[in-house]
Amino acid sequence: MFTPRSLSLRRPVLGLLILLIPGGFQPGQAAVFEGRLALEMEYLGESYFSEQQLTADDLGLPLGSSLTFSDTTRFSDATWLPGQRLELGWTFGKIDRSQVQLTSRSSFNSERLSQGLEMLWTRGSVDRGRWTLRGTGSFREDDRSLVGHGDWRTRWEGEREFRVWPGTAAHFKTGWEHSRTRGDTTSYLYDFDLFRTRLGFSGGSGWLPLWETQLEATYKTVPNQEPGGYRELRVLGAWREKSQGRSFSTQARIRNYDLDQAVGRDYWAVEAAFRNRFGSQSGAGFSLDSRAELADYRGEDELYFDSAEVSLHAPWRMETGPWTVSVGPASEFLFDLNGSNRDYVEWSGKGTLSRLVGLGGFSDVTLEAGYRNYSSESTEVIEVSSLSSSLLRSDYWLLDILALANLPMGHGISLDLVVSASWEFHTHESERIQVTFTNFGINRRF
Repeated sequence: MFTPRSLSLRRPVLGLLILLIPGGFQPGQAAVFEGRLALEMEYLGESYFSEQQLTADDLGLPLGSSLTFSDTTRFSDATWLPGQRLELGWTFGKIDRSQVQLTSRSSFNSERLSQGLEMLWTRGSVDRGRWTLRGTGSFREDDRSLVGHGDWRTRWEGEREFRVWPGTAAHFKTGWEHSRTRGDTTSYLYDFDLFRTRLGFSGGSGWLPLWETQLEATYKTVPNQEPGGYRELRVLGAWREKSQGRSFSTQARIRNYDLDQAVGRDYWAVEAAFRNRFGSQSGAGFSLDSRAELADYRGEDELYFDSAEVSLHAPWRMETGPWTVSVGPASEFLFDLNGSNRDYVEWSGKGTLSRLVGLGGFSDVTLEAGYRNYSSESTEVIEVSSLSSSLLRSDYWLLDILALANLPMGHGISLDLVVSASWEFHTHESERIQVTFTNFGINRRF
């Protein structure tokens, strides 16, 4: 389905030049340089299979005929892409006064070219008041993409963090992202300007604060009065009791589109998540992970409808040395609040095996298998702008595999592995759907 084409940038890209001389940085100070070169193989595979039995009545043949026909549809696409990835980074200054980090990321294979540059300036500390400024620029040329063959993005963010009283910190963050693309695409996916502002407070020490709250406003515009622009307001709160392994978080958001009914729907949603671990924090024990979301849409169709969703996961978890094991049942419930019989119940078993390897290395494998049961089956076709897709809603068995690994080999060499595979075995017309992504790479740090 994908046809390789020669890489060509139709519009010249000159790159991103960032010049910043922060106060406190001494000219002539030596910089710390780090680099990583990766040779990788990437695989993307998709397959679809459907088989149905057609009787004489289905084909409009005379009554009494005993003929039976089998109609089979198959689709398969698989591509191995060898490529290279190069990351270069320079660090100037000292973190307690001013620090500048410049990072370049390049990736290239036979169907995709991408280049990114990033600048991060940090000055001060949270206790004394910390300033952060981040600027990024990137371009991508992708012949394998179904929507958008190339895009250019730039983003600027500024943040101020400071202590308001002992044990409590505040931060204010604002930013702007500009994105443009070329080729045949839906403009609201790639052509936009997005403005975001956030105000937050947090308390406690460590990588994750004991509690935090945030208020965030987002404004997205799309050129030429195309659909996709919106205004959104989000409120978030979280509390964590690290010694007992408990945490609770909640958020509410409301979004209003400029052109309602064209792309997306105006809506409000409320979400809450709770986690509690029973037994010793360092040994073996059970935990309960739960999440609930309520969504209300102004306009409804097969894709957007008022719903309540609840998911539960109760794993048994054990940590012993570098190993971590987690296994237990999981369930998910979707309730259609409009009574249109789009509800479903999903039951599955989920297990994870993790291990720390060497200095900074790790491996993690997650396997989930189960069954989803819909209250009614449907194979409706939905359309969003110029995109169309078949919305298959029928009972199916599921199997998901996710494997991540970073294995240090010594002398700055490491192996990276990402494997994601998903299968759906539908009871409707023997349909089977599979999507697989694999990335394997060898890295050399210098």
